[in-house]
Amino acid sequence: MNYDKQILMLLTEAGLDGLCVTQISKKIYNENCSFFEKVNFDDVHKYVLSFLHKNMYSRNSFIESTGKRGFYRINTQSYESDQLMFNFVDEEYAETEEDEIVIDDDQSLPLF
Repeated sequence: MNYDKQILMLLTEAGLDGLCVTQISKKIYNENCSFFEKVNFDDVHKYVLSFLHKNMYSRNSFIESTGKRGFYRINTQSYESDQLMFNFVDEEYAETEEDEIVIDDDQSLPLF
Protein backbone atom coordinates (compact mmCIF):
# COMPACT_ATOMS: atom_id res chain seq x y z
CA MET A 1 0.00 0.00 0.00
CA ASN A 2 1.42 3.30 -1.06
CA TYR A 3 -1.21 5.47 0.56
CA ASP A 4 1.30 7.47 2.61
CA LYS A 5 2.35 9.75 -0.23
CA GLN A 6 -1.24 10.27 -1.30
CA ILE A 7 -2.30 11.22 2.22
CA LEU A 8 0.54 13.70 2.55
CA MET A 9 -0.23 15.19 -0.86
CA LEU A 10 -3.89 15.68 0.09
CA LEU A 11 -2.97 17.34 3.37
CA THR A 12 -0.48 19.68 1.74
CA GLU A 13 -3.08 20.71 -0.84
CA ALA A 14 -5.65 21.28 1.91
CA GLY A 15 -3.50 23.91 3.60
CA LEU A 16 -4.17 25.25 7.08
CA ASP A 17 -7.85 24.24 7.08
CA GLY A 18 -6.97 20.57 6.88
CA LEU A 19 -9.22 17.70 5.87
CA CYS A 20 -11.61 15.37 7.65
CA VAL A 21 -10.60 11.72 8.00
CA THR A 22 -13.59 10.56 5.97
CA GLN A 23 -12.77 13.00 3.16
CA ILE A 24 -9.20 11.77 3.06
CA SER A 25 -10.37 8.14 3.06
CA LYS A 26 -12.86 8.75 0.24
CA LYS A 27 -10.28 10.50 -1.93
CA ILE A 28 -7.69 7.77 -1.37
CA TYR A 29 -10.31 5.12 -2.10
CA ASN A 30 -11.37 6.84 -5.33
CA GLU A 31 -7.77 7.24 -6.50
CA ASN A 32 -6.94 3.57 -5.96
CA CYS A 33 -10.17 1.82 -6.91
CA SER A 34 -10.23 0.69 -10.51
CA PHE A 35 -12.13 -1.69 -12.73
CA PHE A 36 -9.52 -4.42 -12.36
CA GLU A 37 -8.51 -3.88 -8.76
CA LYS A 38 -11.14 -3.54 -6.07
CA VAL A 39 -10.18 -1.84 -2.82
CA ASN A 40 -12.22 -2.20 0.34
CA PHE A 41 -13.22 1.21 1.75
CA ASP A 42 -13.09 -0.01 5.35
CA ASP A 43 -9.48 -1.14 4.91
CA VAL A 44 -8.53 2.22 3.41
CA HIS A 45 -10.28 4.10 6.22
CA LYS A 46 -8.51 2.02 8.90
CA TYR A 47 -5.17 2.61 7.22
CA VAL A 48 -5.74 6.38 7.01
CA LEU A 49 -6.72 6.51 10.69
CA SER A 50 -3.70 4.49 11.78
CA PHE A 51 -1.34 6.56 9.61
CA LEU A 52 -2.68 9.85 10.98
CA HIS A 53 -2.56 8.71 14.60
CA LYS A 54 0.87 7.15 14.23
CA ASN A 55 2.34 10.31 12.73
CA MET A 56 0.42 12.73 14.95
CA TYR A 57 1.51 11.48 18.35
CA SER A 58 5.20 10.94 17.63
CA ARG A 59 7.93 13.37 18.58
CA ASN A 60 8.39 16.12 15.96
CA SER A 61 5.22 14.96 14.24
CA PHE A 62 4.47 16.49 10.88
CA ILE A 63 0.70 16.00 11.19
CA GLU A 64 -1.43 17.84 13.73
CA SER A 65 -5.08 18.25 14.63
CA THR A 66 -6.78 21.45 13.53
CA GLY A 67 -8.79 21.76 16.73
CA LYS A 68 -11.96 20.42 15.18
CA ARG A 69 -12.72 16.79 15.88
CA GLY A 70 -11.47 14.52 13.09
CA PHE A 71 -9.71 17.22 11.05
CA TYR A 72 -5.97 17.02 10.42
CA ARG A 73 -3.39 19.17 8.65
CA ILE A 74 0.35 19.39 8.09
CA ASN A 75 2.20 20.80 11.10
CA THR A 76 3.98 23.89 9.78
CA GLN A 77 6.20 24.13 12.88
CA SER A 78 7.87 20.77 12.27
CA TYR A 79 11.19 20.38 10.47
CA GLU A 80 9.92 17.33 8.59
CA SER A 81 6.93 19.27 7.25
CA ASP A 82 9.26 21.99 5.98
CA GLN A 83 10.88 19.33 3.82
CA LEU A 84 7.44 18.41 2.42
CA MET A 85 6.57 22.01 1.54
CA PHE A 86 9.43 22.63 -0.90
CA ASN A 87 7.98 23.59 -4.24
CA PHE A 88 10.31 22.81 -7.13
CA VAL A 89 8.77 24.89 -9.88
CA ASP A 90 10.72 26.04 -12.90
CA GLU A 91 10.91 29.78 -13.10
CA GLU A 92 10.57 31.30 -16.53
CA TYR A 93 13.85 32.38 -17.98
CA ALA A 94 13.75 36.09 -18.68
CA GLU A 95 15.75 36.91 -21.76
CA THR A 96 17.40 40.27 -21.97
CA GLU A 97 18.41 42.19 -25.06
CA GLU A 98 22.01 41.18 -24.49
CA ASP A 99 21.16 37.50 -24.83
CA GLU A 100 21.16 36.34 -28.41
CA ILE A 101 19.31 33.29 -29.54
CA VAL A 102 21.49 31.16 -31.77
CA ILE A 103 19.58 29.06 -34.26
CA ASP A 104 21.51 26.15 -35.63
CA ASP A 105 20.69 25.24 -39.21
CA ASP A 106 20.42 21.55 -39.85
CA GLN A 107 23.54 20.74 -41.85
CA SER A 108 23.00 16.98 -41.97
CA LEU A 109 22.51 15.18 -45.25
CA PRO A 110 19.21 13.46 -46.00
CA LEU A 111 19.21 9.69 -45.93
CA PHE A 112 17.32 9.29 -49.21
